[in-house]
Amino acid sequence: MLFRSFDGSTSYASFVNNPVGVLGDFTIEGWFYSASATSSFMGLFGFGGNSSSLSPATLILGNASNAGSSTVRFLSSTNGSSWAIDSTSSTGVTSNNAWIHFAVVRFGGSFIVYINGNAVITSTSISSTTALYSGGTRNRIGAYAYDGYYYSGYIDDFRVTNGICRYPYNFTIPASAYPNN
Repeated sequence: MLFRSFDGSTSYASFVNNPVGVLGDFTIEGWFYSASATSSFMGLFGFGGNSSSLSPATLILGNASNAGSSTVRFLSSTNGSSWAIDSTSSTGVTSNNAWIHFAVVRFGGSFIVYINGNAVITSTSISSTTALYSGGTRNRIGAYAYDGYYYSGYIDDFRVTNGICRYPYNFTIPASAYPNN
């Protein structure tokens, strides 16, 4: 778990090992709080990329045609050189000055992004037997793994669960801290 403030220019949390399994189900989830809109993208997390390869799992606020908008964008690579998934939600799924729960799950051959328990992105572009890219070394919370897109705001109760899709369908968001399982 993590509660941390991110300044939007240089701060992020990093760790050595990619927490996302290359095969099988997983859940990445937490809460974010953005105090104000930004004119650029903001990376909530990016795992397993580096300066010359793409990430197997990245979640960004904003999108290419409307940076700083109230959208989320999920990206995933299986080879480090191209995106197998590059999907953006419709606008209006996030807001400022409120805690927002997010979850990204791999459930068999489906990748689903939830905001406050509602699916906003679903992709079946990667089969359940296709491995995600595992060659990158940058694993960041509060920034995109490739470079930049620093997050401005707070992230809390961040966790990754390998081998389990905790949310295969829309769900009621947790009302308290996660239990220890």
